[in-house]
Amino acid sequence: IALPNRSLDGLWETLVFEEPIPEYLLRTIIRMISLSEDPRLGPADMCWHNLILLHGPPGSGKSTLAKGLAQKLSIRLASVYPVTKFIEVKSHALLSKFFGESGKLVGKLFDAIVGASVDDNLLTVVLIDEVESLAASRAKASQANDISDAIRSTNELLRGIDKLRSRPNVVLVCTSNLIENMDLAFVDRCGVKQYVGEPNFEAAYEIVRSVINKLIKTGLVYFTLTMDCGQECGSNSQSTNISSNSYPSQLDEVSPSLESESPNLTEDLNSIPELAWARLQLSHHGNTTAAKLESISQLATGLSGRTLRRLPWLALARYTVDEPCSLAELLTALEKVVLEEAQSSTPEETESKVDEELTKKGHAGSVQDQTSSDTDDLLAHEMEGILKDMTRLGGL
Repeated sequence: IALPNRSLDGLWETLVFEEPIPEYLLRTIIRMISLSEDPRLGPADMCWHNLILLHGPPGSGKSTLAKGLAQKLSIRLASVYPVTKFIEVKSHALLSKFFGESGKLVGKLFDAIVGASVDDNLLTVVLIDEVESLAASRAKASQANDISDAIRSTNELLRGIDKLRSRPNVVLVCTSNLIENMDLAFVDRCGVKQYVGEPNFEAAYEIVRSVINKLIKTGLVYFTLTMDCGQECGSNSQSTNISSNSYPSQLDEVSPSLESESPNLTEDLNSIPELAWARLQLSHHGNTTAAKLESISQLATGLSGRTLRRLPWLALARYTVDEPCSLAELLTALEKVVLEEAQSSTPEETESKVDEELTKKGHAGSVQDQTSSDTDDLLAHEMEGILKDMTRLGGL
């Protein structure tokens, strides 16, 4: 797809990590591309492979981070590369049951990328998901007397990466859940190896907060001031239509300088505040929405980012009745599903529960993910689509 793309708009802002990983990666890539374009430096001077490896547990946000990076790069480097293309490659689309075919498909892919990179005005960002399928350890395969396509595919992958080393207008971003199973030569070629782990409790708070605020914004949940004011603020019907004038007056009791310290307050009157702001402004009000969500987030420590984004939907579908439901009701339901998840469920089981419950309530379209078939026909179709995209960029 061409970038920047509306489908990826706002994706960068949803990225929440314990450390500023997105900003670090963006700055590093832009800086290295700039140095690669410096006429004072030759290819032999640059000890840099334009290959980024994002590794970590499933559901930690690696693929989302890669897509957000691609969108940001297209914007930041628009003056250098007027056109940016993004290609997403599913590793299983390059695997074949026919001996020797997988290596050929990998070779064709990189030939197409090399062909597209001839255009100096084009930036090509390629995402290869679950790259361990293509970069399996050759040493382990040899020890196991594995004569499958694993070794051939890895060899072709390494050759393709080496061809692109002198092409600063191509950025390869690979993701993996199993870096320990990957070939050492591949790992050694990575210009940046970034671990993306499970969110800590502060990150968990921000992830869940963003989902709940979206539910409030869309009208599926209404926000009351009961918890934040430390007092009853009226009936459900009254609290559903809180005016921009009444909210600051209620919170003036908490902080007289609230509006000046939070310039975006008038835009977020009916939303859960950021954790740092809530701790500063509402610390002497123990029974607040933020405090309740902070407590829930501590219980959710260790859950993946993908799971955290799904749990508010599961809570809404399983343990609430009214639509819209109150925020207090949703938080009570959320605490319940977090405890259930932390005690017994795996991420895969949670995804199944979410899909089942949301289907019953008619919200399945909001969160269902597209899944791919394992049939040979679909794999061939995916690979054909990838090669067609690359051909349009000036490849094969």
